Amino acid sequence: GHSPLAQPLPRAPSMWGGCLLVVLLLWLDGSQGADHAGTPPSRRVLVVGAGFSGAVVARRLADQGHLVHVIDERDHFGGDAYDFVMSDMRVNKYGPRTFQFRSKLTPAYCFLSLFTTWRSVILEARSYHNKRFVPARALTFRRVFGVQLNSTHKAILEHVLQEKPSAASAAYDHPRQRCVDTIHRLLAKHSHSRALPAVLGARVPIYCARQMPSPIVHLLPAKGYTQLFENILEHSNIEVRLNTSFAHHMLPHYAQTVYTGSIDRFFNYSAGPLPYLSLDWRIEERQHRQPFYE
Repeated sequence: GHSPLAQPLPRAPSMWGGCLLVVLLLWLDGSQGADHAGTPPSRRVLVVGAGFSGAVVARRLADQGHLVHVIDERDHFGGDAYDFVMSDMRVNKYGPRTFQFRSKLTPAYCFLSLFTTWRSVILEARSYHNKRFVPARALTFRRVFGVQLNSTHKAILEHVLQEKPSAASAAYDHPRQRCVDTIHRLLAKHSHSRALPAVLGARVPIYCARQMPSPIVHLLPAKGYTQLFENILEHSNIEVRLNTSFAHHMLPHYAQTVYTGSIDRFFNYSAGPLPYLSLDWRIEERQHRQPFYE
């Protein structure tokens, strides 16, 4: 457990449904409401959301001597990175994810390495189309369109694909749009997406190299994301409360508030809900033989 702070955390009835979506970080001054509840301690901070933004900010503030309360309406910390062990396998509840670092000298890598060791992974993104695994690179055209590309073809193709179709003439038969639309149809199976406008297809990068462009390092926390978050939040100045929703009446009890939730919720949907694109991840345990592919 985390060491309790000097004063009890103000509780509020649950007012949110669904999940805390980390989309914005706000630094809110609680002094405006101090007249109603007395002047709060100058180093007392409320952090709303126990995902990456909230956990990292909480730890940095705690290391500087602040007393930090972290609340999250979910029954776990870690946000969408939360994982757990099921049948001796580590499962990401909200979908798989990895860290991608260009260098082990980046500030993010150096900070996180204080709380975890790492396990290297090798990833290649592929889609399943017409009973074939399709990589998003030059082989896509050979497997989807049945075209074997030589060096001359690749040079021509590179020129054609980098040519952006105009809004007026962006017909479906443009090679770039055909390729983008094929990929989009695969994505649309898992969402409520409509047809992809040609003007958006023109913005999708397409590469003719054999290898996919990739960060230098793909890493996973050696003991999982949940253990990483436990280590980050393990501090004598941090208290974590789960199953706790944010309410505005909490603000006067703190000198500062760091809010990492969705901005439309913070304003009580006064301008209506924002149209977030999300997926409904469902985890099922099945016997499955992973097919071998090239």
